[in-house]
Amino acid sequence: MTIFLTGGTGFIGRNWIRQFLKTFSDHSLIVFVRNQKFFGSDFASDKRVRFSYAESLDKVDLSDLKEVDVVLHLAAHAIQYPYDTLERCVENNVYRPLALFKKACDAGVKKIVVTGSYFEYGYTARFTTKVRVDDPLLPSNNYSISKAASFNAFLDFALKNKVILHYHRLFQVYGEGEALHRFYPSLVAAAREGRNFKMTEGNQVRDFISVESVTDHLIHSALEEVSDKKYNAWISNLGSGYGTRLSDFAFEKWQSLNAKGKLLIGALESRPYEMDGIIADLDFEMIL
Repeated sequence: MTIFLTGGTGFIGRNWIRQFLKTFSDHSLIVFVRNQKFFGSDFASDKRVRFSYAESLDKVDLSDLKEVDVVLHLAAHAIQYPYDTLERCVENNVYRPLALFKKACDAGVKKIVVTGSYFEYGYTARFTTKVRVDDPLLPSNNYSISKAASFNAFLDFALKNKVILHYHRLFQVYGEGEALHRFYPSLVAAAREGRNFKMTEGNQVRDFISVESVTDHLIHSALEEVSDKKYNAWISNLGSGYGTRLSDFAFEKWQSLNAKGKLLIGALESRPYEMDGIIADLDFEMIL
């Protein structure tokens, strides 16, 4: 099997590639990259990996998709606060991936696996804490608006073109390899260096899931063989199913690292429009 991967230079993508290559010897990868220097040499020498170079997803050459069995789309634009403009978020999270999927369909690809985001639920978290995949999508920022729009666009594309779509909404993924400015790696760095760590009150409840769990799930999803007539779309939440306050998560990790500094809870102001609490309901999946 040959998998075309987007987002391979990111946090989840790098972990996914590492786990995939460690586990399987009889499958190959084509990794989309905009610039080779940003990917490094981690996997460049592995004969199972080759690269598709283009300035954006919609510019991928059709020839790079000819022998592909599955497209695994992990790439996302402007996932961190402060978010980009709505126009650029929609362009990069909706239009360009959709153009790639159309080319993939033309090349004979019959299956697409996509990662969405729990941010798509947005204001829904105001009236329910545990969200099902069929709960309303009420996004509250430019990034999540574009992701909710991409879900609807990708689902419509899959149903009309009889392409199998696996759509997984990721919850709070954490682990080794995250960008250093993000919460978890910042916390770990401060603990290991003996520094104090400033954070907000941390009252927001999140569904934390390790990157190892996410990559295992996405590998299974990509490799699962599905009859064309079994279903067209499978939509699921990908989290732990449990809620943890951010301050409790921080305290637990702080203690496990035997940190010498102080955890300064409440030293920073919370972000505007932050969701108070949201947990994945894992008991229900949407199959179309």
